[in-house]
Amino acid sequence: MSNGILVFAEHRGSAISKTTYEALAAAQSLGSELGQEVSAVVLGSGMSGLANELTAYQLTKIVYAENVKLADYTPDGYTDAMERVVRQLDPQFVILPHTYLVRDFAPKLSARFGKGLISDCLRARVANGAVTFTRRIFLGKIDADVVAEGEPPIFATFQSGAYRGDQALKGSGAQVETMNVEVGEVRMKPEAPFQEVKQAVDLTKADIIVAIGRGIKSKENIALAEQLAAALGGDLAASRPICDAEWLPLDREVVVCSMGPQRVKSVIKDALARGADRAIHVVADDINHLSPYAAASVLAEAVRGEQADLILTGLQSDDHGFAQTGVIMAELLGLPHATIVIEVDASGEELRVKRELESGWYQWYAMEKPALLTIQSGISQIRYATLKGIMAAKKKEIKEVAADGEAAARPSNQRIEKIYFPEKTKQTQFLGNGDAKAGATALAEKLRNEARVF
Repeated sequence: MSNGILVFAEHRGSAISKTTYEALAAAQSLGSELGQEVSAVVLGSGMSGLANELTAYQLTKIVYAENVKLADYTPDGYTDAMERVVRQLDPQFVILPHTYLVRDFAPKLSARFGKGLISDCLRARVANGAVTFTRRIFLGKIDADVVAEGEPPIFATFQSGAYRGDQALKGSGAQVETMNVEVGEVRMKPEAPFQEVKQAVDLTKADIIVAIGRGIKSKENIALAEQLAAALGGDLAASRPICDAEWLPLDREVVVCSMGPQRVKSVIKDALARGADRAIHVVADDINHLSPYAAASVLAEAVRGEQADLILTGLQSDDHGFAQTGVIMAELLGLPHATIVIEVDASGEELRVKRELESGWYQWYAMEKPALLTIQSGISQIRYATLKGIMAAKKKEIKEVAADGEAAARPSNQRIEKIYFPEKTKQTQFLGNGDAKAGATALAEKLRNEARVF
């Protein structure tokens, strides 16, 4: 029988991250109310010293999962290692900090247990032995109380600042257990993280694309377009008629896919008017009940036959904001993935993607195609539909497919019990009484003693 709470300890630069201690405080609070023990897991290679640092906290044990493939973070490596640890320890809850790194691999991990995760939680409370998690939805305007359902383990991430790291209870006597974990193929090659002087995304930067259509007249003239693309350092793209005539392979076409009722067609037609070649409409009238895992399952089945070289999804929706669908799709399709992507270089044999990390840090990854990427907003300049594009969209194919019944019927592991406006818990204070120096001194004291940010 599943029991206990396992905390994922994130580290960077040979140091345990601040958010790990916040997640530890959340887990200890939950464990106290449930009467369950709390353990932690550290992944790495040659990093047993980091695991020893956690012995200063009130934990039952610290598992140090070691493999040379865990020396650098990759979603493949971390997911394989965490899956083996979770299956061996069999906890009821797995608690993780809601960081960019965790968002990159945790949905993939939960998908291996046939579920999504309860993400970006603000708090958790226990009543009659049941746990209710509170998370913010609709771009932070609404709070939702979510109840975990189904078999354990239950995966949950906690927002930075939801709990204070200094509230993590200290202790002694926790032992470090080294676990040599098996890690399979790692399909990503990470480069060293770096910072840029200019941290904003340049919206004017876009790849050069030389596009051809029926005006090219004959297959022989494609060579001229290829020469132009090479001279400009760009790539060649083609409309659907060129592909249908077998003048260029179909792997150069752009296909859009969207799920929902008939009103979704207006969004699909807009995408076609902006340059997509054809579309897939997954017809489903009631999708609000779908969990992240079920939604990803339906979409994965809808696009599986396309054998696309590259699948692009958004980062997260504006309503529930699960930020899981793309990653779970990649796991179900057996594809390597990268999240929070802000730049893509497809000029070589390998795909190179630039991921955004926290605090102004970035990292390049190389991976083989096919792959799936979740795209950060602002990655490129928006293309607007022209009158010619709108007229052309009327002739483009929109293939309707029914939502896969088995995938749509997969049970959810979370249920929204209540939604409400966020509780007001903060107040405004005027410091210094008009004296800038006194105000700065008072602010520094509050940051040090109350907010404890330094």
